Amino acid sequence: MQRPLQPAPQRPIYAIAHKVLTPDAVQMALSHGANAVRVDISPCPDRCKERQACSIEALWDLAREILEPAGVRVLYGFGQPTMTRGYTVIRDSLNENEAVVISGRTHDVLERYKAAGESIPIDRRVMDYGNLQFCQTLDLDPELRYAS
Repeated sequence: MQRPLQPAPQRPIYAIAHKVLTPDAVQMALSHGANAVRVDISPCPDRCKERQACSIEALWDLAREILEPAGVRVLYGFGQPTMTRGYTVIRDSLNENEAVVISGRTHDVLERYKAAGESIPIDRRVMDYGNLQFCQTLDLDPELRYAS
């Protein structure tokens, strides 16, 4: 007699609302079932000098001084390419309350994480394929399966 298959270990799944930029948008995201929000703080932090209010370091300081002590975990998002100054700063200084999300096709994202080596621990790696136009094509499902 064969033994029944054991279920795979459970991992959290997050429905992350994107472009949540106002208090009303937070309420709307929650009413739509989001259990996490992504807030875009600065569109181009690499254009700011180190320690300016718009720099990646300033964003990082705010997250560590205000959000993390309140129990909020921080997810830093990067598109293509990932080898920006902001990405390097975050990649090389992650703590246990922070993670990185790289947007793109599964193969490309996996290659970028491979290039990062051990500087981004596996349990702090997230990927997304976050463009609404992809929801209208047939290639989203295979990407999600490949990523899992």
